[in-house]
Amino acid sequence: MGRRPSTARSTRYTAQPVHDPQAARVHFLERRIVLITGKGGVGRTTVSAALARAASATGKRVLLTELGDPEGGYSAIGRRFGREHVAPEPVVVAPNLRLNHLWARTGHELFLGNALPGALVRAAVRSKAVDKFLTAAPSFHE
Repeated sequence: MGRRPSTARSTRYTAQPVHDPQAARVHFLERRIVLITGKGGVGRTTVSAALARAASATGKRVLLTELGDPEGGYSAIGRRFGREHVAPEPVVVAPNLRLNHLWARTGHELFLGNALPGALVRAAVRSKAVDKFLTAAPSFHE
């Protein structure tokens, strides 16, 4: 049996070669959410900081969020804005630009908080079995 063609419309944007850099920048700035992904060392942090600065300079309100655990006790994106450490609570780093850093543990607690009553969340967070599951599941870290 063949698969039916999907009728869902995708809003996913795949970068294409662009001859007009200004047009490419404007396209990104029209988006409500922009996710920058890729392997380590490819420039995610630099591109994220540049897009955030460009969007905030046009008057857009920007929240730039770094995901993951702080490596070595510092925030890579925070350093681009003169901050060694960045908390989960957004801080203003420039006009129209806020920055925060969400750690996996914080995300796990928020996820469990949506699924369980408060007392069970506290117990689950302290559970070694739950911790092993949350840290072993692929992509659950992010």
